[in-house]
Amino acid sequence: MKTQKLLILILTLWTTNAYCQDGEIQTVRKQILEEGLFLFRLEKASWNSTDLLVKDHSTLVNQVAGYVSYPANDDTKTIFWNTDGKILFTVTLDSTGAENKSIVDVNIRTATQQEAELIKLRKDAFDFLTKNEDNFFAFYKNTSRNLVPFIKNDQRAVFILTASREKKLLIGNDYRLLFNDKNEVIKKEKLHNSLITINQDAKETNEVGSMHTHILEDHPYMTSTDICTFMLYREVFKLKNHVVISDKGTSIFESEKKNLIIVPQDRAMKK
Repeated sequence: MKTQKLLILILTLWTTNAYCQDGEIQTVRKQILEEGLFLFRLEKASWNSTDLLVKDHSTLVNQVAGYVSYPANDDTKTIFWNTDGKILFTVTLDSTGAENKSIVDVNIRTATQQEAELIKLRKDAFDFLTKNEDNFFAFYKNTSRNLVPFIKNDQRAVFILTASREKKLLIGNDYRLLFNDKNEVIKKEKLHNSLITINQDAKETNEVGSMHTHILEDHPYMTSTDICTFMLYREVFKLKNHVVISDKGTSIFESEKKNLIIVPQDRAMKK
């Protein structure tokens, strides 16, 4: 109940009152929001495409070696390849992401140059993850890893998300890997310090929202992976808002509006 009351207080203070944000915070807010919704777009396409594969083309499932989603103008494509690197199954979803509007191609083909680069990027990231030479990555029981590679504006990155195999919402234990044009890791970072579990039947995870705290200095506000995860599971958990609190301020994501609010700590104190 204490968590629920705190959420109500925070949302009342900040979502019902207008305030302005300075240029620096506005830039950070925009970057986090755009990246979070972009990750959600890719992951949602992967989810829906996998459902179509399992439901309508189950004979291909055992031949799949991996998958990746990528934007194609307003559409999002998901490709599934075999151990030879050939594309077995392609799903194209429009901007709505609806499965009933999907275009499915089951013709085996050679990957395009863009697809081949994404496949290699994902494979290299997976190898780096599984080697885990310095124990940088943490692994938990009853979880799986989702790798989300993308090449955008000359940036080559792979986000690593942790998903539950049970009916739980997991936040945290996520990472970002940055690569050079030779697919060598040039930076690795943890986006959260731990793994947070929210049970589907938890009484406090109702329509008010959910909340967690950040302690990593490099990521004091809500992360793009927070937004992606929340959007993926919000219908299952019936949550409208998510709040992140740190020493540097409060972040509020309004899922219905797809809006992110960041309130620096100094401004919060003045409120």
